[in-house]
Amino acid sequence: VLQLIWKRLKVGGTLILQTPNALSPWVSSLRYGDFTHEVIYSSKCLASLLVLTGFSNVETREVAPCAHGLKSLIRWPLWRAVWLGYAVWNVAETGSLLGGVYSRNMLVRATKT
Repeated sequence: VLQLIWKRLKVGGTLILQTPNALSPWVSSLRYGDFTHEVIYSSKCLASLLVLTGFSNVETREVAPCAHGLKSLIRWPLWRAVWLGYAVWNVAETGSLLGGVYSRNMLVRATKT
């Protein structure tokens, strides 16, 4: 699919996709909660795959809560605390942030150059 998208994009075109995150603490519910998810990628793995397909300037980011009201204003610092806990866990276990994307889903942007 990525090769077909790359072929159809004009030079300078941008691919934006959202996909489940393999490094999320909730990866099991994502992977096995929807039978259409045959493969789930980490941000590093997906970036490598996109570069192999011919894309460049690959950027990944979390799909995290945004503060836009009272409820979300409360959720945002709670999310940051959970993120920090998961980041510390990763550093303690692996010595790395493993990309620093821990939300259930991630956004990926890549360019055809």
